[in-house]
Amino acid sequence: MVRLPWYRSLPVSTVEVGEVCIDGQVIDPGKVTFELEGRSYPLADMENQVDKVWFVLDSAYLNVETTPHGGGEHDVSVTLNLYPPTIRGLKRVSRDRKKPAGTLI
Repeated sequence: MVRLPWYRSLPVSTVEVGEVCIDGQVIDPGKVTFELEGRSYPLADMENQVDKVWFVLDSAYLNVETTPHGGGEHDVSVTLNLYPPTIRGLKRVSRDRKKPAGTLI
């Protein structure tokens, strides 16, 4: 689960999922999808979602096709790049690291 690290809602087209790592291993972006409100998008298709809005209070999910080795806790880090349309030329990078318990799918 990821939350929008910005103070206002943004079009999905202005959000870019950068690096996704599980236990220090970088995941191929082609194996990751972005899910919001029950709809999934390949990462490469997010820039085309100009009419879809990620609201500040909504959670999104990153679904990864690979299964990490072993059960239990895993070190997961995600980098989100934001390009807010209201501030031309601004690129905000947000990195988050979590240790979720259970199965990562």
